[in-house]
Amino acid sequence: MGLGKRYVVPFAGLKAGTHQFEFEADEKFFKELKNAEVETGKVLVNLSLIKQSTMMILDFQIGGTFDVLCDRCAIPYGIPLKGRHQLIVKLGDEEQTGDDEVITLPFSESEIDLAPYINEYITLSLPARKVPCEILSDGTLCDLEMIEKLENLKTKKDKPSDERWDKLKNIKLT
Repeated sequence: MGLGKRYVVPFAGLKAGTHQFEFEADEKFFKELKNAEVETGKVLVNLSLIKQSTMMILDFQIGGTFDVLCDRCAIPYGIPLKGRHQLIVKLGDEEQTGDDEVITLPFSESEIDLAPYINEYITLSLPARKVPCEILSDGTLCDLEMIEKLENLKTKKDKPSDERWDKLKNIKLT
């Protein structure tokens, strides 16, 4: 089915100045993008597009919630998401991409598909570590049964050490 034209901005017909757009990224959006890191959630994207004669400045304001798995115990939980990103689109003779924040489109282009950029900015706005009990500091959100199973799988410290390895530990590099 595809995302269609929901995330396409036809900039050719816009006058110079500031224009506002609003997009929503939901489960359908993430399913259509095969490489999306997130599968469920609801995000609102407010776009402020400043059009000039041969350049556009796109300011993305992202806010919403996501359902992710805890990195420690794998329970699903919702996290809030906020972010702000900027993309500069230059119009030139050839299409170029080299910089993450600046792209060049040929003069013949009349629209830009923002879906991949929205997906990228959402992914960049996600926290690197997703552990809800650290956020709440009381540990109530973590699945204690899963934590106990993981602790039992850890290697025991009381194992006798191997003498061969102990001798290697004494070697010092200079």
